[in-house]
Order: sequence, then structure tokens, then C-alpha cells
Amino acid sequence: MFHHSSKRESTGRVHCFKTSLVGRQIVVPTDPDVNHFIFQQEGKLVQSWYMDKFDDIIGKDNVLSSHGFLHKYLRNLILNLFGSESLKTKHVSEIEELTSKHLQLWCFL
Repeated sequence: MFHHSSKRESTGRVHCFKTSLVGRQIVVPTDPDVNHFIFQQEGKLVQSWYMDKFDDIIGKDNVLSSHGFLHKYLRNLILNLFGSESLKTKHVSEIEELTSKHLQLWCFL
């Protein structure tokens, strides 16, 4: 268990579980506040890790392999292009249109 300093937690503990993923021990917190805290501490207190095969698939020089300032810069750049607000304003209508066309095609099969 992580010790967490949230005033809302009376016990000072956060629920998590420990497991093994492709031969590596990992701890997975199940509390949204702790997950948010961990993501905010990227490059300071924690460092993200992805499976070695992941790098083989998408390449070693990708946004997920970067750390610190570069990771935050690239993440913000991508979120501006594909984040929830961008998806709502730019892409949802296109997705709806394409979905509608495909459903209509299925009706004729």
C-alpha cells in the first residue's frame, strides 16, 4: 500500500495491488487521486516504464519513452491535437458521419 497524505483519507493508506507484468514487479494504485498525483510527479518522484516489446513496436524515440520536460511538452502537444476538447470540436462530427454511413451499408448486406 502507498502512504498518501490526503486529508480525505482517514487511515492515510490508499488501495493498490502488486502484480507481475512480463516478468517485472509493479504496483498498481486503484485510487484516482493517487494516479493523478503519480502522473503529476512524472520525472520527479516516478518514472514511467513500458515493456521492451512496446519500444520494438512503436520505436525507441516516441512520446512514451521520453521523460521529464520533453515528455510533458510532447504530451501537451498531442493532447492539443487529439485531447477531449479537440475531439469534441473537430472529430466527433466526422466520426458520427462515418459511423452512420457504415451502419447504412450494413443495412443493405
